[in-house]
Amino acid sequence: MLIVLTLTTGCRSLRSETEVSTFEENEPFDRVQIEIDLELTGDPERIELTTTKGDIELRVPPGAYSIHAESETGDVDIDAGDLTDDSASDKVITTRTDSGDIRLEGG
Repeated sequence: MLIVLTLTTGCRSLRSETEVSTFEENEPFDRVQIEIDLELTGDPERIELTTTKGDIELRVPPGAYSIHAESETGDVDIDAGDLTDDSASDKVITTRTDSGDIRLEGG
């Protein structure tokens, strides 16, 4: 099964295709674990990443962001050295996973 991740920022898009090797023909899709590891070099305005099962690792340029990160059964780690959680910021990061860890870092 092929999972396609499409990110759109203004007039530019990034498309990333990931082959999921744990998927079996008759297996329900909600049992597939997907890991997201993404590095953005531009200055994002809004990022939303959600998984049911799997870790999320996101690297963005250093700065102030309105950060919303939630994991039901995993750890949430935000790099306090390069990222500032500022609820008044116009740049928003939203990440959520039911089962997995979340790591956000600037750099």
